[in-house]
Amino acid sequence: MTNNSLKNKCIAMVSFTIAIFFLGSCQNDIEQVRKLTQGEDFPLKVQYDVHYEYSDSARKQIDIQAPEAADFSHEEPPYIEFPQSIRVVFYDKLGNQEAFMKANYAKYLPKENRWNARGNVIVVNSKKEELNSEELIWNQKTGKIYSDKFVKIITEESILTGDGFEADQNFEKWTIKKSSGIIDIVENEENETEEDR
Repeated sequence: MTNNSLKNKCIAMVSFTIAIFFLGSCQNDIEQVRKLTQGEDFPLKVQYDVHYEYSDSARKQIDIQAPEAADFSHEEPPYIEFPQSIRVVFYDKLGNQEAFMKANYAKYLPKENRWNARGNVIVVNSKKEELNSEELIWNQKTGKIYSDKFVKIITEESILTGDGFEADQNFEKWTIKKSSGIIDIVENEENETEEDR
C-alpha cells in the first residue's frame, strides 16, 4: 500500500467520524427544538396590534386593544395572554364611553369568560373616579370586577384605600373591603387664610 493510498484512507476515516459526530449533534438539536416548540409555554399563534369588539344587537359594548395576543388554546384550561399591556373601553346603551380599564398584563380564560389583569391596573368611570390596584379580575359573564389585593380609589372628594373591592364592570357601583383609610382632599373655602384670598 502506497503512502498516498494510506493518507487517503485516513482522511476518509476522519471525514466519516466528523460526519457521524455532526449527524448525532443534528439529531439532538432537532429533539431540543421539538421540546421547545411543543412545550407548555409556547403559543399556537401570536397576533400583533389586536383590536376586538364585543357587540349585542348591533350595539358596541366593549372595545379591547393590545399590542400583542398569544393564543394558548391547546392548554388546559385554554387561555389568551396579553403580555404587553391591554386597554378595555366599556360603552353604555347610547354608545358613549362609560368606563375604561388598562393594565400591564392580562389573561383571558374563554371557558370561564374571565379576565385576569395584573400590573398597574387602572379603571376610570364616567364620574372620573379612578381605581388603582396591582391585580383585578373581570368576570364577563356576571359583569363584575373584583380583587382581594390592595386598592386605591380616587374620587373628587377623597382617596379611599382597602384590601379588596367589588364593582360592576362599568365601575359605577363599588364597595371597598377591609377599608384602611380615608383622606379628605376637598378644600373648604371657610378654612382659607387671609393670605390665600
